[in-house]
Amino acid sequence: MMKQRLRGTGRQHRVFRGNEQGTALVITLLVMLVLSLLGSGLLSVSFTETQVALNDRRMTQAFFNAEAALEEAKLRLSPTADPAIRITPVNSATWGVYLYTPAHASDYHTFDPQYQATYTPVPSVQNVIEWGVAKIRVKNPGVNPPSLLVTAWGADGPIRRQLELELEPSITDPKGGSAAHGKKDVKMGGNACTDSYDSSVGPYGPGNQGNLGGISTEGTKDKSIKLKGNAKVKGDAVVFSNDPALDPHAVVSVQEQAQHVEGEVLKKSADALPSVPSGEIPPGAIPLTSDKAKNDLQLSGDSIRVVPEGVYWVNKLHISGHAQLLTTGNVKIYVKEWVKVTGHGTFAPKDVKPGNLTLIVGATDDEDFGDDEDGNGYDKGKVKLSSDANLYAVIYAPDAKVKITRKGDFFGAIRAKAVNIKGNGCAHYDIALGGGGGVVGYNRKSWHEVIN
Repeated sequence: MMKQRLRGTGRQHRVFRGNEQGTALVITLLVMLVLSLLGSGLLSVSFTETQVALNDRRMTQAFFNAEAALEEAKLRLSPTADPAIRITPVNSATWGVYLYTPAHASDYHTFDPQYQATYTPVPSVQNVIEWGVAKIRVKNPGVNPPSLLVTAWGADGPIRRQLELELEPSITDPKGGSAAHGKKDVKMGGNACTDSYDSSVGPYGPGNQGNLGGISTEGTKDKSIKLKGNAKVKGDAVVFSNDPALDPHAVVSVQEQAQHVEGEVLKKSADALPSVPSGEIPPGAIPLTSDKAKNDLQLSGDSIRVVPEGVYWVNKLHISGHAQLLTTGNVKIYVKEWVKVTGHGTFAPKDVKPGNLTLIVGATDDEDFGDDEDGNGYDKGKVKLSSDANLYAVIYAPDAKVKITRKGDFFGAIRAKAVNIKGNGCAHYDIALGGGGGVVGYNRKSWHEVIN
């Protein structure tokens, strides 16, 4: 009986062992499947991370390539760049340049969705832009000097990034950089205006008008700069002062219907003002008349006086009627007492470039002097420009007052004790007085990435 149970137990054990056949294979296959899935997942993650890292590297490199394009464009636009590589802008809506790396000599045009076939292609210098293209064009044609826009595309493989840079002209000017500077004050009324142009480009007019015709003062009292009526300033209003507490907006007054200062109201260090020539007549200066004792020059009617290059002096200068005082070459005229231009009278260099005629008034304005010998009011230390004709010059009158009235325009620059512009007169600052057309470089005004 015992044996029977053992045999029965043995049979049951054999049945149980028989049911395990194939189980290990299934488990093994399941383990291999799981491992395979894990391996595939890891490979996929690894591949994705590699692609992300590669894409990130290419995005970064494409950005640096676009930056390189911007930097080379800025370098080559500088007036101080090597003439062999310099790019000189032309103030025109149709002017433009494509700057490209040699690697993109054949497909640079594909970078710009608004490709301009009339723009000039220019190769990069020694492959500085290592996979990039830059488009240079004028932002505001007609304004002189214009701002420039540079759009750059950087590429690395299939990745492209686009940056845009606006460059503003930088001007350094020994004449002070203002259409009118009054040590005490500057006042404008009526339809008076200021703006700028560049005589080295040509005459003032459409295509040669700019917004650099600012006004400035060293006065720190309320209304030291005063605009009223329809007065307009196309430029900055600058207060030169070393007082750290001074608010320049407290000095500038805009009244009635006066348009506005189109630029900024700024404060600059008084040390930044260039020196003014002395009004003292230098030895060797030539009298403008044969009467060396009195030496008053009066031109009237239709008379024309041509003064050749040189340094001259005169006691009083009065031009009236349709008379003209014309100069050739570089002329300086020292005036001891006063200047008057009335009617249709004018003074100007024959080449109409203001920098070739300088008037230096050495007298001191004093409103308490009373009437002159004719009872017309003492004019010593005054420059009165009430002509309907245009006037071209640089006027230095550090202790005298300059007054512009009527509808004749003044071209050049004025530095005086005080400046008053009213009526329909305008003062057009000639940026060529700074040399080289006034532009000494370009500053970054704005920068941004273009996301397409």
